[in-house]
Amino acid sequence: MEITEPNSPDLGNMFDSFAGMCGNSLVAGARVSLSGNCLTLSPDANCVSNATQRSVAACHAFCSITDNGPCDSHGACVPSAPTSTSNFTCQCDAGYSAIDAGNGSTCATESNTTSPNSSESSSPAAASGGGGVSVGVIIGIAVAAVVVLLLLVAVLLYFRHKKQQKPKGVTTTSLAASHCTEFSLAEVLKATNSWSNENQLGSGAFGDVYKGVSPRDGTTVWAVKRARWMNADFQKEVQNMADKNHPNIVRLLGFAIGGDMQTRPEQALIYEFVSNGDLQKWMDPSHMAKVADFGLVRVEEGTTVGTTRIMGTPGYVDPVYTKTSKANTTSDVYSFGVLMLVVLTRRPALLYSDGGGRTLLSWVEECLTSGTTAKLKDSDMDAPDDAVVRVAQLAVSCTVERTASRPNMAHIANHLQAIREEVAGKDKLSAAIKVDAQVQKMKDASTGVGSLEAELQLIRESYAKNPV
Repeated sequence: MEITEPNSPDLGNMFDSFAGMCGNSLVAGARVSLSGNCLTLSPDANCVSNATQRSVAACHAFCSITDNGPCDSHGACVPSAPTSTSNFTCQCDAGYSAIDAGNGSTCATESNTTSPNSSESSSPAAASGGGGVSVGVIIGIAVAAVVVLLLLVAVLLYFRHKKQQKPKGVTTTSLAASHCTEFSLAEVLKATNSWSNENQLGSGAFGDVYKGVSPRDGTTVWAVKRARWMNADFQKEVQNMADKNHPNIVRLLGFAIGGDMQTRPEQALIYEFVSNGDLQKWMDPSHMAKVADFGLVRVEEGTTVGTTRIMGTPGYVDPVYTKTSKANTTSDVYSFGVLMLVVLTRRPALLYSDGGGRTLLSWVEECLTSGTTAKLKDSDMDAPDDAVVRVAQLAVSCTVERTASRPNMAHIANHLQAIREEVAGKDKLSAAIKVDAQVQKMKDASTGVGSLEAELQLIRESYAKNPV
């Protein structure tokens, strides 16, 4: 049977190309069943039902060559309209587009598709066949690179500025309002000779302490505490210390903040200098005790303070606080007890010379237990031995392990006052006895008893007003 259709001059050649395959049950897999005159067509979902027989045959012929023909498994092969010059077309999958393939179409990725006039509209690189990148892509890459560069510059500037900032929460304006002078780090370094070891006075919980001379007047001597680590509550503590005005508290003269806040920050406190060193070496030139523990400002924050870092000077720190990291008023009572022992014995809290680390507390307890209390009193102290023992016993009671058994500060103050009055009373009695003895001696040696009695009476009255 012969099938003809105008405007399809290649159809006969197409049928001739597979006429020799008549007799086979399937052609190239299948979509055209060939029997007899090689025209029996099996149904195909990809070939539309309203196409002409010739178009259907052409569709089957071309679409059967490679499973789905030129559509290359990326689309459905369907016959073209009767008026079309091509025999088939492709209905492509998402991401693919149909392009002209001479006798029909084929599926290609959308990024590789070009219009029929692509040679005129493509970039010079593409037109030259070099597979170049379009101008739009180049512009996009350039813009993205500029944006990334600007972002990097902005980030670098931000971190550089942040390094130069003071720690969070520290504002020199509010600190200055507390009548505390701000010194520059350069001034502190000049005063301490750049933290010279020769200027170092000691070390405590807050940090190392250095001696220095104010570069502003060249005469004021400083004790500079260099913070061992950055303290988030630095501003609060400086303000609290600046407000403390008491003859027994070392005066805070100022502070300094500087350095690289990220890699090497610096915080320093400038105190008045106490010339006679540690407590056991006496007090200040007028024998006035000076308290210089920066941690005392924490008392105002509550009765209990939780911390993950143990603060305090070795020998003075409550062992219970060391174990639990919980400090309260009983911890202060413990430290005060050690302080009383230091003043009483004129020995340091840690007896490094006695066994390489023995505490003063353990030595005093041993003296009290063994009865060798005479060793407790400082050789320069003019006080009755029994009064020294009572003060030592009171101090030891402040350090008992069971914190609930420790006396409060009011009890300690009352007890010390009682001991003081008792000692003063004994001194008065002793003075009176001495006067009477002197009077009797003068009576025995003098003939002018009347005038002598008047003179001795004046002596008695003088002792009564100003007891020894």
